[in-house]
Amino acid sequence: MKGKHRTSFICQSCGALIDARSQRCGTCGRNPVIQTSFRGSESVHGPDGAPEKNQSRCSGECDELRSQQSRLQKENRSLAASLEELEKELIVTKAGLETLLGELCGRKTIDRRGFIGKWASQAKSDFKGLRLRELFLSKKWEFLGDSPGKNGSKYRSLIAGAESFFAAMEWEKAYPPLVSAEELAGESFPLAAFMARFAAETGKFADAVRYASKALEEKPLPLETIKLAALSNLMAGNPGEARKLADRWIREAGEGYEPLLFKACVKASSGRWDEAGKYCEKAIRKDEGLIPRLILAFSLLRQKKRGPAKKVLDAASGFYPASPEIKHMQHALHLLNGALEEAVTVRSTFPEAEDVILCRKREKLLNAKKIERFFETVEPDMEMVMSDLNADRPFPE
Repeated sequence: MKGKHRTSFICQSCGALIDARSQRCGTCGRNPVIQTSFRGSESVHGPDGAPEKNQSRCSGECDELRSQQSRLQKENRSLAASLEELEKELIVTKAGLETLLGELCGRKTIDRRGFIGKWASQAKSDFKGLRLRELFLSKKWEFLGDSPGKNGSKYRSLIAGAESFFAAMEWEKAYPPLVSAEELAGESFPLAAFMARFAAETGKFADAVRYASKALEEKPLPLETIKLAALSNLMAGNPGEARKLADRWIREAGEGYEPLLFKACVKASSGRWDEAGKYCEKAIRKDEGLIPRLILAFSLLRQKKRGPAKKVLDAASGFYPASPEIKHMQHALHLLNGALEEAVTVRSTFPEAEDVILCRKREKLLNAKKIERFFETVEPDMEMVMSDLNADRPFPE
């Protein structure tokens, strides 16, 4: 291997040292793929100007390597997708077993409908934990990079403890050690932003606002932090602060779909239905989404503009014919118009008993003239709104 012109290389399949002139490894018989050295002083062209055989062989080996790399990437993506599906199935099964054990401990007979509802709720909670775990792992090294000089070992121990709870899918238990770690970290803006998200997911909205306010002090300030702070304040019931942050979001990011939809939500939460509808119309022009159409239709219903509301719902139904939310709003519109027969027809199209029960409840509330509670049964679901705002992914990849 010594000297100016190296003529041997290592087989990448078995590790044997072989002659560079060999097309196959003499030990394993495979294509060795990558040369560790070559005769760099020789011209790549022969006396007649044609490429030499060595160049042709190197080109072939590079093509083979790229082909193998492409196959490995495809296999990795396929395996990752399979693992993700298996993990989802495991989470759903785990939620079902835990719910079943809880029901069996409390009673001898199980109410099927109640059990399924609790199972779905537990699975939804566990999926929140899964998303938080993925976010935690993607940000862990940033958190560790903010390790304080004093109490650094305690800080790292707290981060490791939280990671172990996430690994065991006991994600709610990861919150207390992370609270302590955030207090030790001082100005750790990534950790403060993560804690705002974590607090919001667990219903600790006051904590979410406090952590988000701290994250807003970062310079330069990421747009995603403004979004997170705005969402936290809206969920905490601070429409004034949420409105200011929405204006800041639009000012710095422009009138995109998400900030416009969020501004519509803020206006709707304050009962300013006309303004909410205008922002929804702007959002629809940016993206043909379901949520702004639902909020627009609901805003029109609250303003007693039933004709325009019907047009919006008919158009939305063309885009989303299977949407139960649109059907519920159509059912409510028929009831408000006194068209009971049409309302019953809409109710009969629901395959799920839960939707039928909600329709009957809405009919009784209108008969009892409990109009506010009537509208509560058809108001756009805030979880759907948050999902459309990508609230479950506050940090970009």
